[in-house]
Amino acid sequence: MNSVLRSVQREARAGVTFAERKGPLSDSNVAHNLKNLINGAVMCTSDSKRRSKQAYQLTFKVLKYLQDEKDRGSRVGERAVTTAMWGLMKHGLPRAVPRLFRHAEASSLPVGVMGWNTLAGSFAAVGNVRKMWGTIGKMRESGVAPNIHTYNTCIGQCSRAGQPQECFALFKALVKDGLTPDSNSWMRLIAACGAVNQAHEVLNAMSRQRPPTYVHYNALLGVCMKCRDAPSAEFFFNTMLTTRDKDCRPNTITFTTLMSLYRAKDDFSSVVEVYSRMRKYAITPNAATYVVFLGACDEMASRDSSDTQRFVNVAVAAFKQALAEGLDELPLIATAARFLAKHQPGAMEEVRQYMEGLDIDVPTLYDDAWRESTTPRPPPPDVEAACAARGIQ
Repeated sequence: MNSVLRSVQREARAGVTFAERKGPLSDSNVAHNLKNLINGAVMCTSDSKRRSKQAYQLTFKVLKYLQDEKDRGSRVGERAVTTAMWGLMKHGLPRAVPRLFRHAEASSLPVGVMGWNTLAGSFAAVGNVRKMWGTIGKMRESGVAPNIHTYNTCIGQCSRAGQPQECFALFKALVKDGLTPDSNSWMRLIAACGAVNQAHEVLNAMSRQRPPTYVHYNALLGVCMKCRDAPSAEFFFNTMLTTRDKDCRPNTITFTTLMSLYRAKDDFSSVVEVYSRMRKYAITPNAATYVVFLGACDEMASRDSSDTQRFVNVAVAAFKQALAEGLDELPLIATAARFLAKHQPGAMEEVRQYMEGLDIDVPTLYDDAWRESTTPRPPPPDVEAACAARGIQ
């Protein structure tokens, strides 16, 4: 995580939004401030209920900021509006996007094709395909022609919403509109498939038009993970390893997806084995890789009490390595905090000092987990004695 993002988080935690400014701002500056506002506010907590409440409050902050900048004479253009809409979408607030779109239209703010694309994607994200298709129709009525990004956005969101049939319908509409599917179109269509054979057929169909890359094979591995099909995943993984095409070689996402598959199948020894292969091929893990790896160590330590310390040492070493590589992301720290609190609370202070030595802001959730792990818990009640005292057999 870079120093700019750290400063945004510190300002957000301190309640600081933006410094006082003199004069109006450009459209790009307004968009940059909105991005910082959204990222800083949403990253302040990992608690799901607090995060949800904070995110909905953020919607109104965004609307107020847009109106304030407009009143100050700043140029609130298409880029600023699109940044606000996509930022809310990215942080799990697709239902807030239509409100922001209506506000932009009522305030005569420019929306543009990207704004329409985000609006259609927001309806797809919540499974409202009727409004999604209606939005695409309204785009044409407003003189805005749907482009490749319109369909790619909707295909991706429908895929996440578990509606593969709509993904294929959107792909057909894309071709019918005279557009040529690009790499993202094919990748999202592969990811939307509900069966490995179907995804493989889509990959073969794409291969007749354009050569596949690691992006498409990673999507195929994602389908294998959904279907819990480890043999097929290993087959496609080995295909990527042995191919002469450098654009198809495995990357961080490839290995992380394979690790996630084995973790979903409760095959934790295979998770560790894939992680070792990842290091062997000099592939750099990301935060998601370490989260999966720590989860596997947690399960193995819980199942094999005789070897708990070995798994704890491996997990602590991996977490420290992740921090040294600059991967101080909140989900990773949260996973490590839960792991240490569960298996070795005594190591939490040592890891905390290590984080401070790297100039990493230790989040509140880490200290909360530490306090919970060191607070003595009351002994369980003597149920038999209580029943006997009340004459209960």
